[in-house]
Amino acid sequence: MSDTSRREFLQTGAAAALGVGALSVASCGTETSNNAYAGFRMCLGSVCLSHFPGPQAAAVTKELGFDVIDVWCRHSQVVGVGERNRDDKVYLHQRPEYWSSMKQAIQEQGLETYGYGVAQLTNDFDENRRIFEWAKANGIQAFWASPHDDAMDNMDDLIEEFDIAVGVHNHGPNDKRWGELDKLLKAMEQHHPKFGSYMDMGHYWKMGVNPIDAIEAIGDRLYGIHFHDKNAEGEGAMMGEGAFDIPGILRALKRIGYSRPVTIEVEGVEGDPTAHLAQQMANLRRICAELG
Repeated sequence: MSDTSRREFLQTGAAAALGVGALSVASCGTETSNNAYAGFRMCLGSVCLSHFPGPQAAAVTKELGFDVIDVWCRHSQVVGVGERNRDDKVYLHQRPEYWSSMKQAIQEQGLETYGYGVAQLTNDFDENRRIFEWAKANGIQAFWASPHDDAMDNMDDLIEEFDIAVGVHNHGPNDKRWGELDKLLKAMEQHHPKFGSYMDMGHYWKMGVNPIDAIEAIGDRLYGIHFHDKNAEGEGAMMGEGAFDIPGILRALKRIGYSRPVTIEVEGVEGDPTAHLAQQMANLRRICAELG
């Protein structure tokens, strides 16, 4: 989809699909103010926009009505529209030339950066420090991370020094480090108060843990959440049409007093995901309106 046709979709196509007249971008189900989403502030994960290089991903984020972006550490693999070099194993924070253009676009679009990940915190303490220094200089407020066991004490020191939260981003039952909720809860008791979870609802579901139970167990140590719906087979679904209790999850977030961004992260979309994301947000807006 070209830039022109994408804008036309957002302004008219989505509205027609929802059975209403021509609307502005901000009112076609993509407007992300607190009032539109039951008091929650919506954020878009740049991983959803892996079809676009960093600067274009920032522009599309703004087109969709978001004012907060969650930065994916592999976005530097995206070298052109629909072109991704998966063999490039260097993280975004290690690609200053790529990040510079993406950061400029983020600033020009008036976006706030919130999370960055997946941050690999290891026993290379010098590299851990470089990641924190980069994050502090670039407005990152929280890492979604997979810290190694032998990095935990060093992580505590860096959290204290840089005032950046670290949330474990679980990767399902095959995650050898963080594949069990109980391990996270125990680690939370032993480490810095700004260490907790940056949870992925789908991965907890794959672990056999109801996302609602995980949210309530983690409580105020929930520093971020990747929000989406999945069908019974674990594949990405349109918001509210899959197996997850989306209203129940939102109510759980309310119960724990969650006030940080809710990061939309959808999967399984081939090509330009803009139209799909617009519909996802329209569905979520309707669900939030029905929460009362």
